[in-house]
Amino acid sequence: MRKKEKLDFYSFVKYLENINNSFYSHGRNTLERTLEDNSVIKIRGFLYKISKPLTDEQKEYLLKFKNVRLFISQCQYAPEIKHNAVFVGDKKIF
Repeated sequence: MRKKEKLDFYSFVKYLENINNSFYSHGRNTLERTLEDNSVIKIRGFLYKISKPLTDEQKEYLLKFKNVRLFISQCQYAPEIKHNAVFVGDKKIF
């Protein structure tokens, strides 16, 4: 069986359940990537804020998928509050 290259919603939720973590959706977003030739591509997807911090092993697992990027989310009015955020794109992120 071939390894999955893209993370889908069902697999993401199952993985979070296995590591006893949860998420809340921040909504549909667009990630812009600038390529070497200065062209910009837009990748649509969902940004999920994670309730508990991710370990390095968990981050490594998520980054194996080609449509996932990790971010740190910071509250606007309380900058000391930070959460891990996972962007799951509709297509591969180059």
